[in-house]
Amino acid sequence: VDAIYDAAFRRTGLLRVQSLRELFGVTNLLAHALPVTGDRLAIVGNSGGLGLLAADAVGVEGGRLAQFGGDTEVALRHLLPAGAAVGNPLDLGRDADPERFAAALNILLQERDLNGIVVLHASSLAAAAETTAAAVSEGVEQFRSRTGDSPCVLSCWLGQNGRHPAWQRLQEQRIPTFEMPEDAIRAFMQCWRRVQNRIGLMATPPPV
Repeated sequence: VDAIYDAAFRRTGLLRVQSLRELFGVTNLLAHALPVTGDRLAIVGNSGGLGLLAADAVGVEGGRLAQFGGDTEVALRHLLPAGAAVGNPLDLGRDADPERFAAALNILLQERDLNGIVVLHASSLAAAAETTAAAVSEGVEQFRSRTGDSPCVLSCWLGQNGRHPAWQRLQEQRIPTFEMPEDAIRAFMQCWRRVQNRIGLMATPPPV
């Protein structure tokens, strides 16, 4: 029965969600009208554990981790502490300050081989929640002003200290914020499925 419902929903361009939490996550992303043009995601944050959880969620949801190009890897290597690994998910280190967050985001926004960026922030003395949110927001706004494009950047700010002011700052710059990394990944992938469903509406079924 589920397979029949899934096929019918796909054919009519509808999305099927499994919970109110998932529904609110999808509407949060859709409300910002960000372009979702593929399933390749970059994950960046100051916690290796959070990054791995997000990467696992990408696989579960059927997405792909973006592969960074050579220029991107070189730029990131200069940004990270000596000996730090350059990969996706990208761990900026527990000592990452707002400037490092902003610099990493600026580099990733230049990478063509990705369709979305998920920025993760765990409570840290080096990077206060609201200050880091301001740096990320400013980086996205500068990119919009420079290129005229609206990048698909999602965020997840964990911890109680300064979280709500940080969320407000991010939402003001049309950066949707989620409580957990997997919520952000699921919302992104649902929006990508919506794009595919709408493309499917234009397809003509083969003759029987």
